[in-house]
Amino acid sequence: MANENKRRPKEGWRQQNFRNIICVPSPICAAIFFGTLFIFSLALTLITLSFTYKIFEIKSDAIEFKGDFNISKGIIDIKLTQSDYDKIKGFLYVYVETEEYYQNHRIYLKSKSKGQMIGNSNTNLPLECAPLVNYADFDAKIQNYEEDMRIVPCGLMPASFVNTTISLYLNEKEVNIDSEGISWKYDNSEMYKRQKKQYLDIEDEHFKVWMRSSPTKTLKKLYGKIEKKDLEVGMLLFKITLQKNYLEYISEKRILLTTTTKIGGKYKVLGWTFFIITIISLFWCIFFIITMNYQNVPDIKTLFKKFSS
Repeated sequence: MANENKRRPKEGWRQQNFRNIICVPSPICAAIFFGTLFIFSLALTLITLSFTYKIFEIKSDAIEFKGDFNISKGIIDIKLTQSDYDKIKGFLYVYVETEEYYQNHRIYLKSKSKGQMIGNSNTNLPLECAPLVNYADFDAKIQNYEEDMRIVPCGLMPASFVNTTISLYLNEKEVNIDSEGISWKYDNSEMYKRQKKQYLDIEDEHFKVWMRSSPTKTLKKLYGKIEKKDLEVGMLLFKITLQKNYLEYISEKRILLTTTTKIGGKYKVLGWTFFIITIISLFWCIFFIITMNYQNVPDIKTLFKKFSS
């Protein structure tokens, strides 16, 4: 006699009947969906592009630096016309734009220790900060530090920071560039704490701005802001000093002057992306409206009775 199948219950199987809900999209539902998407994306397009094109922006030519990697100096001028001055509302923001600098490279981006920069002891520094872990890993010797000591802050990303100083003169008068508060509030309170054996000032706001990586090959790092009352029509003369880049690499730099709006800076790509979505949504909305007159879709209740019988 065959062995009884123990997996089968002795009382037998019981069939369970559940009602199924069949969702059949109809042309009218699709038309409503794409019509709603059209209205929503059209509103975002108008808002984004209208604010974007209100922004005043002017960029200098490439800065020519003279000197070595320890200290390099450059001078650039930007003409501020009356029409440009009238476009400025509130503050004029000064950015240092660096071209052909891939700050989003995987090895470069992960070569830092967040735990070390907030003062926590971390045993994973050789993995996090490679290839710059000890001071012996630097090609350029750093004074007052022993070679077997841990680098503070360690890693490629902090070492690539270029300490930049900018002085602005307008019609032979020096203009103040306010650099206070240029970093994120979270950075000021949580992520960076000054330490005794550091070779870079971890709490420097320009350093904090540098550590916010850029997704593109063109870096735009905020240096400071100028109040409109301190400006006037004339020639803006910028004197730029670069101090000690420990990776000994300096790419082409420019000065970028720009204003902001309620939504922030320029979002051309985002605005035109919403515009493309608007056009596609309008096309499909019209397509399904036309389809409603040529396609007879049965009622869902009729389909349910047909399949359940």
